This record gives sequence, structure tokens and C-alpha cells, in this order.
Amino acid sequence: WLRLRRAEPDTGLETRATQERDLENPRHHAPKSPAQTREAHAASTDCLTADRSDGTTRPIGRSVVRTQTAELPAREKILDAAEALFARRGFAGVGISEIAEAVGLGKSTLFHHYATKAQLYAAVVERILAEIETALTRALAVGGTPVERLDRWVDTVCDLLGARPTHARLLLRSLFEDDELSHDSENVRAADERLARIVASMSHLLREGMAGGTVRMANLPHTIQSLIGMVIYHFASGDFGVELLGRSPFAAAEVRRRKDELKAFLHYGLVVPPAPPKGERA
Repeated sequence: WLRLRRAEPDTGLETRATQERDLENPRHHAPKSPAQTREAHAASTDCLTADRSDGTTRPIGRSVVRTQTAELPAREKILDAAEALFARRGFAGVGISEIAEAVGLGKSTLFHHYATKAQLYAAVVERILAEIETALTRALAVGGTPVERLDRWVDTVCDLLGARPTHARLLLRSLFEDDELSHDSENVRAADERLARIVASMSHLLREGMAGGTVRMANLPHTIQSLIGMVIYHFASGDFGVELLGRSPFAAAEVRRRKDELKAFLHYGLVVPPAPPKGERA
């Protein structure tokens, strides 16, 4: 998660869409007979849009621009392959040619989507943070007391990281590999902004609990550091975690146990115990 800015922006979801253009020259065909022309016209009408274009943003007969929908699968494949490699060997340990080969693309095609390896790395991290932010926004919108929402925060992040073995490892790597990146990059800025919103949402939740007396007074930055560390490290612990637990941290039973243990730890160490009923007080 690259670099945390001091500002705490609003916690609403931000949807970003990156449009890339790939110009193609029209092809010239040999003259067709009238029958061939009619057949070709009938076949072409099946894929024409209302403006007589073929699903691209320019009319037929001119240079066309592919839509984002057409490019999305390739971009997702690139991000998937890059995430697996970066999570395993880090930024410096992966070459752009290796990523291109894993996706079945040439280097020039990959560079069409991401101009540099650093830009691709930042895009992978930003995608992970976007997934976390979206899941947390949806989970916390259900409402409930601060303690109930804190429990739901733990459940949501653990479930997500437990289902995506490379996520936590890459997030942990990104904490000390951000020196490799230019923080003027659009992808780095997007990742920074998402992380800031996640932290701001967590801060708001803890402040609400402290103000209402259901969460003990604590230093917010240290509490957030501890909470993030307890969640992220567990799913990034690799062979050490397997050896310590006796099974994979990603096993369904271990993910459930991690959620239960984390919430119990928070309740005993962070949450103020409810006062006993008046009749039971000493």
C-alpha cells in the first residue's frame, strides 16, 4: 500500500475507468459481386449498433477505436499474472518479459497497456485496495453498533484475504518496495487515495466507539497499525505460518479461526466490557 497521505478524504467509493485507444486502419477488399455484397450486408447487420457502427466508438469505414470492454480481459490477465509473480518474488525479482510471456503477449503489447513495470506494479496494488475498499464499504453500510461494525470489518478483510492468497503478500511487500515507484504516477496516486479512505473509515469507526464508550480510549495510529498488522501479516506469513499453524492459513477452518481469534483479542484488549446489571453490582 505504497504511501499513506496525512489527509483523510471522504470514504465514498471512487470508480475509475482508464480508456486506451488502439487505432486500426480499414482494410480494403477486392470488389464483390452484387450477391456477395447483399450477403455481406445481411451478415454485418447482426453486429451493428444503432448508429451503424460495429461496437466501436467510430462509424464503419473510418479508423476505429476499441472500447474499454474489448480491452478489459487482456488488462485483467496482465494484472493477474503480474500479481502472482510480484507476490512471489517482489518488484525487483520480476522482469516485464516474464510477465508478458505468462500472459502470452509480446512486450510491446504489454507496454501498450502499462508504460513501465512500476506503473504495472502500482496498478496491481491499486486493484487489491479497490477490492478491499469496495468490500468494506458494502459491509459497513449495513449499520450496527461500532463494535458490530468492527467485528464485520475483521470478518470482511479476513474472508477476502483468505480467498486471495497473493493479496496479503503483495500488500506487505509494497510497504517496503514503494521506493521503486514514482509517486507522481496516476496508479500510485489512486492506490494512495484508496488506502487513505480505508484508514479514514477505520479511524471514524474507532472514534465513534470511543466517543460512545464502547471502545476504550486508545492512540488511533497505533491501534490502526496493530489491526492492519494482525490481519495482513497472518495471510502473508508463508511457510512460517504453515509450520506454526500446522496447516495452510488459507484453509477454510483456519480462516474462520483467525476471525474468531482476532475478534476475541480485540474484545478483550480494545472493547470496554459492558457494565453488569444493577442487581449484580458489588
